[in-house]
Amino acid sequence: PREGVSVIETLRWWAPQAQRHGFLLAVPEVLELGSGEYDASAHSHQRMLNLVRRIKLGLHVDDNRVFIVGHGVGGEVAMDAASCHPDIFSGIISIAGLGRKHIQWTAQNSADLGWYIVVGQRQGYWNQRLGLTLRRLFRRIDGATRYSDVLLTMYPDRGFESFYEEAPQIFEWMQAKHRDPVPEQITARVMRTTDLSWHWIELTSLPQKFQALELPTTRSETPANAAELMARLTGHNGIVIRTFPADAIIKLSPDLPGIDTSAEIRIRGGGTDRRINFRPSVRHMLEEYQRTGERVRLCFMKHLLKR
Repeated sequence: PREGVSVIETLRWWAPQAQRHGFLLAVPEVLELGSGEYDASAHSHQRMLNLVRRIKLGLHVDDNRVFIVGHGVGGEVAMDAASCHPDIFSGIISIAGLGRKHIQWTAQNSADLGWYIVVGQRQGYWNQRLGLTLRRLFRRIDGATRYSDVLLTMYPDRGFESFYEEAPQIFEWMQAKHRDPVPEQITARVMRTTDLSWHWIELTSLPQKFQALELPTTRSETPANAAELMARLTGHNGIVIRTFPADAIIKLSPDLPGIDTSAEIRIRGGGTDRRINFRPSVRHMLEEYQRTGERVRLCFMKHLLKR
């Protein structure tokens, strides 16, 4: 919800289009009504992750078509959550949300997601806040030749409002979007202990010096430090973990591009170079399913890589 708007009002705003297009709709109580503030803490993120998990475990959800949407400060929540959990969502929609300063650093974590951003040009401070994030998104992704997938709708003579006429186009956009295939390359900036899982690799912990967003922060705070995670699938049955701040778990499955599970898999990282055989584990698979509710991208085997 946007600031000052209840969950019920938000449900009513989205419900007609959700019913028309066959979407399940859930509105979380992330903010205290009337507060208009979001603290971006690990606690807030964990509540959001718990909600997604409960929905997936309790309802028949298409894991490849889960979107996060928000108005105003709700758009701020959407941008923050999706940029740190791109393995969960298929797209981000922000209506009149201006984001937080740290999203300049985390926006490209979600380079494989679609962004649908709506803003009024007369909205106060839109360029000083959202403009910085957009300039980041409209540049080439670090370490890659591609750009982020961003659709920006700007209304020149309008300020902060609901932009109700955008709803049909938003749902048409979502109908055409599916979660992208598992990426071959992962580049992420990590600043919370809730943000450790990145597609096929997961950190076991995060050193305290990198926990810039662990506790509540304001939207204008600049993160003191961020951990870098850089990994890629080589395409020749190899996995290279270039940078990781703590021990990491590699989550193997036959769906990883360039990985032949019938042959030895070579893993390089942390000063080691090893070859392992693919041995599926029902225990590993069920552990991940219970933790995330994910039915499509299953973890068949975990391999611990020491830093």
